[in-house]
Amino acid sequence: KEVLVFRYTGDDLNFGVKPVSMHPGNVTVNNGEIKIVGKLKDSEPYSSGGNAAWNQESDLEYCTIIKVIADDGTVTGGYNSVNVSDSTGVTILVAVATDYDPTQFEFNADGTVNMSKTPYKNTQGVKAAVEKAEKRIQGASELTYEELKNEHIKDYKEQFDKVQFSLTDNNEICSVPTNELQLSYKNTVTTKSVDNKTVVSYDESAYANLNKHLEELHYNNARYLMISSSRSTTMPSTLQGKWCQSTAEIWGSCYCININMEMNYWFAGSANLLDSGKSLIGWFNSQIPAGRITAKNMYKVTPKSYTFENGKMTFADSTDDKDDVFIMHTKQAIMGTTDMTGSTNIQSAGNTAWLMYNLWDLYQTSGDKQLLADELYPIMRKAANFYTQYLYQNQRRTTTDTEKYPNGYYYTTWEGRSPEQGPTEEGIKYDLQLVAGMYDYTIKAAEILGVDTDKVSAWKEIRNHLETPVEIGGDGQIKEWKEETSYNTDANGKTLGDPVHRHISHLVGLYPGTLINRDTPELLNGAKVVLENRGDDSTGWSCSNKFLLWARCLDGDKALELFRYQLAQKTYANLFDTHAPFQIDGNFGSAAGVMELLMQSQTGTVYILPALPTEWNSGEISGIKAKSGAEVSIKWSDNKATEIKITPTVDGNITIGYEKDNILKLKGENIKFVDDKYTIENASAGEIYIFTE
Repeated sequence: KEVLVFRYTGDDLNFGVKPVSMHPGNVTVNNGEIKIVGKLKDSEPYSSGGNAAWNQESDLEYCTIIKVIADDGTVTGGYNSVNVSDSTGVTILVAVATDYDPTQFEFNADGTVNMSKTPYKNTQGVKAAVEKAEKRIQGASELTYEELKNEHIKDYKEQFDKVQFSLTDNNEICSVPTNELQLSYKNTVTTKSVDNKTVVSYDESAYANLNKHLEELHYNNARYLMISSSRSTTMPSTLQGKWCQSTAEIWGSCYCININMEMNYWFAGSANLLDSGKSLIGWFNSQIPAGRITAKNMYKVTPKSYTFENGKMTFADSTDDKDDVFIMHTKQAIMGTTDMTGSTNIQSAGNTAWLMYNLWDLYQTSGDKQLLADELYPIMRKAANFYTQYLYQNQRRTTTDTEKYPNGYYYTTWEGRSPEQGPTEEGIKYDLQLVAGMYDYTIKAAEILGVDTDKVSAWKEIRNHLETPVEIGGDGQIKEWKEETSYNTDANGKTLGDPVHRHISHLVGLYPGTLINRDTPELLNGAKVVLENRGDDSTGWSCSNKFLLWARCLDGDKALELFRYQLAQKTYANLFDTHAPFQIDGNFGSAAGVMELLMQSQTGTVYILPALPTEWNSGEISGIKAKSGAEVSIKWSDNKATEIKITPTVDGNITIGYEKDNILKLKGENIKFVDDKYTIENASAGEIYIFTE
């Protein structure tokens, strides 16, 4: 019903309802309803990370309606208020709407934006906001409080109950309040300095006795936060989800796409929250028209068809949607700010490529080809169109290093930075890894759908000749910059960046990407070298990122240290993550980390308990999704699986990876893991395959 519902009961209720709006508006009171209509105020882009200034007038208008319904007694109108007297039960409904219209972005015949119709504002103006608010109040008013509550619970549980996770006895009710649980972690897990780097520190006995209810609660709470802040019919979750403490929130409560927005949605598909992940689709489609303008104005890239034949790529102007282009930069919102809004020091055109992973993951974890064809691939293709045209026309470089580049040339990326630090130069490893991944996902998507063979040949030309995205340096580390020799240092001994910076951007190929994985052991070890040098302490979201990266490095005990440190020192008592202040990405990032400890499938094999921490000796998780779309449930005891359920969503072979030494059975027969793998041949969609001890 898209309303807030409050319920008050008591023997003799007497109170007034008088809202205070942070946005200016006109207030009317009639028949138990308070209506506020006015113009929104916007936050300015932040300055140096501080709180945004609340002094910009928005183009958007709003309507808020508060309806007071008393079971008995009297309801009377006052000055900008409603008063309740002598009642035993009161329900208050609140509906809020604006005249925002994600489809309102029109072009003139010459390709310029039609500013006579304000972009993203409904052409009916505030009338549209009033009608939406009135419709919501009317719909909710027709139901009782209990009916509204039951409807809400049903809707919520349909999402939440898809996955269950527990590290403790399911029959055990934790009697310790959440704030006391969090305080027990805070008093146990901290950091110390070793060789100018921070490492997690704790008393081993106290660490072993921490109450794991907090860890399972934190994961389950992240799913609650995602369901509550992001659905297919809503805008995506922002830096604060939807829980802003003011109208001038830190960093403008924006969509920051150089890791934060991506981190928000890394876990959605695997946590069986496809409906929440779909909020990205509508947002992308609303911003693509503005992104097309940015592509033209900043990069001289316009919609073109193209083919690659006989070693040459040719382009022709096009109005076909399949040839459309767009690009975004770091600080995004809902009003088409796809250019370099905000600090230019944090901008990168590679960020759009990163977001393509989030879309690809929605397909991987659902196996829904129709979703891929109708909603995901069209967006991915537009991004690939931009990068292909820009890189081919601007970033082709010749070289004499034919050992590294046998054809004597390569494509590199634009001038950029490794967020948010270091030199500004071409070929930052962060950008290269993101572009490589974007091509890998989009090529695979096109081949699955059997479309765009002309584009695929062009994409493969760029991908196969891309400057090397992942390289090993002199200390065995993954290099962050091409000139890096030993860690964070060039050949002249010059320090290139902050050696312990919170961003670890050159490991995007490890997570969420696949360029660095268990099948590339030298690169995987290089990632560990980077993580060891970065140290453990950082902001909340960065700790959750390190948690994820250590899980992908298959070191579950180290990953758990980072998770517990985040819970101890980077989490408020209400379980909100702290940057500081509150950012929700850390909540969502650590939820992804939990699943990476228990199941990994990015290489095609579904590995069971690949990075199980020693402290998580027993537990269960059910309903999570592998990258094949299969649903996976696991029970374990004494750090070994006792039951594994695999339910494919598509027909075909499924390979299971399991590295523990206990014997498992399938259909009553002992199975043999060869090189720690077992393949279910010709698995049938919908059939449940159960492995037991």
